[in-house]
Amino acid sequence: MIQDNYTDIHSHVLFGVEDGARGIDESMQMLKTARDEGIRTVFATPHNGIENGYEPSASLIRENFRALQQRAALELPDMRLYLGSELYCAPDQVLKRVDRGLALPMAGTKYLLLEFLEWGDHQETAEHITRSMLAIAKTGWLPILAHAHRYKDFAGKQSLYRDMSAGGVCLQINAYDLSDRPDDWTRENARWLAAQGLAHFIGTDAHRMDHRRPVMRFGVRWLYEHCDEAYVDALVHGNAERLIRGERITPA
Repeated sequence: MIQDNYTDIHSHVLFGVEDGARGIDESMQMLKTARDEGIRTVFATPHNGIENGYEPSASLIRENFRALQQRAALELPDMRLYLGSELYCAPDQVLKRVDRGLALPMAGTKYLLLEFLEWGDHQETAEHITRSMLAIAKTGWLPILAHAHRYKDFAGKQSLYRDMSAGGVCLQINAYDLSDRPDDWTRENARWLAAQGLAHFIGTDAHRMDHRRPVMRFGVRWLYEHCDEAYVDALVHGNAERLIRGERITPA
C-alpha cells in the first residue's frame, strides 16, 4: 500500500493562465494542501481549447510554470511538478495545436489529457467520445480521457469504456468523486471504473482553494478498501511514473 506518494495527473494549480489558481500564492496554497493529502507529484494541466473558452499561450504557461517550480523548490522541496494540458478535444484541431506547439502534451511525452463538453445538459455522446479517443490512439499519440466517469451519456453504455481501454485509451478518474461527490451517478460510475480495473490514472481536478480543493486521501482510502492493492498502487502512483518515462500503459 502506497502512502504519501500519490500522483495527481490533473490539476489546475498553475496560476494566471485559465480558471485555476488566481496567483502564485494560491498555487502554493494548493500545493501545500496537496502535500498534506499525501500527494508528492503534481501535473499542472491548464485548459486549452478556444471552443471550450480557453486559449492560453504556451509561452505564458511555461513562464508561469518556471516561476512556480522555482518557488516550490524552496518551500516544498519534496514535491515534483510536471507540465501538461487539459485539451478540449475539438475534431480536426486538437492534434494540430499540439503539433504546432500551441498546446502541451503531458511532461513532454506522447500522452495527451483530453476533455469533452459536459456543461449541464450540454454533453457530448458516449459514442462520439469513444470514436474520437480511439481515432487519436491510432495516430501514435497516447490519449487519456479526463474525468472519464463524469460524462453522463455513458449511463447504460459502460461497455464503451472497455472498448476504449482495449484500443489504447487510458481513463482518468477524480479522487474527490470516489468518496465526496454529491452526484450519486458520478460517484458510482467512478467507483465502477475502479472496481472493474478500467481506470489508469487518478487526479484531483483541483481549481482553486475555494473551488474543488486538491483532496486525495478519502478517495484513495476508498480504493484500497475496495480494490486490489497492486492495482491501486499503479493507479495512484505507478502508472504515472511510467507516463513520465514515456512508456505505454497496458490496457486493463
